[in-house]
Amino acid sequence: MQHWSDTGDFIPRGFCLSWDPDLIAMIVLSNCLIALVYLIVTIALIILGAAPRPVVPRWLYWTYAGFIFCCGVSHVLDGVTVWLPFYRLQAAILGVTAFFSVIAAMLPIATLLKRESERRDR
Repeated sequence: MQHWSDTGDFIPRGFCLSWDPDLIAMIVLSNCLIALVYLIVTIALIILGAAPRPVVPRWLYWTYAGFIFCCGVSHVLDGVTVWLPFYRLQAAILGVTAFFSVIAAMLPIATLLKRESERRDR
């Protein structure tokens, strides 16, 4: 298996964009802004989860914080690959993000099903 940071014979994504400065600026700046917002939301979730009496269980905050953080990291790597072809690392981060995404999507569904079941049992 290749090392995650091995760029092999890959080329930076900038070549696919013809090194168009406006296009690259839009892609990189948008990804940086999105990543910054994801980082702020992650910090907010961690602070809320660390409160003496959190509104929901702490593990729920950590699950969503992990999901949001991974989304932010994937956007950072999306911007980095314009210049550095770290596609293996990007693929690994996307895999972790997909894992957290599935769990984060299943939690509300599981909660609704549990509440519906409890409502019927009354």
